[in-house]
Amino acid sequence: AATVVSLTGGSIALWNQLKPEKEVPDLTGTWVITDRIETASDTSYISDTHEYEVVMNQDGAILNGTGKQKKYNGKHAVGRWPIRIEGRIHEQEVRATLHVDNPAGGFDGSLYLNLNEGGQPELTGTIRTTVAEQRGPAEVRIER
Repeated sequence: AATVVSLTGGSIALWNQLKPEKEVPDLTGTWVITDRIETASDTSYISDTHEYEVVMNQDGAILNGTGKQKKYNGKHAVGRWPIRIEGRIHEQEVRATLHVDNPAGGFDGSLYLNLNEGGQPELTGTIRTTVAEQRGPAEVRIER
């Protein structure tokens, strides 16, 4: 009985070392991020929309990107504020932090996204920022 347990335990340990790792989805490319604010401590922000264009690089499960704001409430963004994003892919989810530079000194936030199955890679989820505790849905379209 001890031999059987030993062989079984050894086989499991060997499998854990040799089993193939799950393939990390390729999310490199230009991310077009669109968000709409649904809640905020300052109600003047509610219904605001933002669009950012970010060139995203990937090293395994690690994501890094920089870009600029393209639109604000559907119109060309005059300030075109720079944005930086750092994140990690875990299976079909992306968790990322962001920093946007603006004349007031900038603000931070986070993206919680899920990879949609299908053709062109798309992500959907939630954005949160430190500006008036803004929160709302976010969508990412990846252009290659």
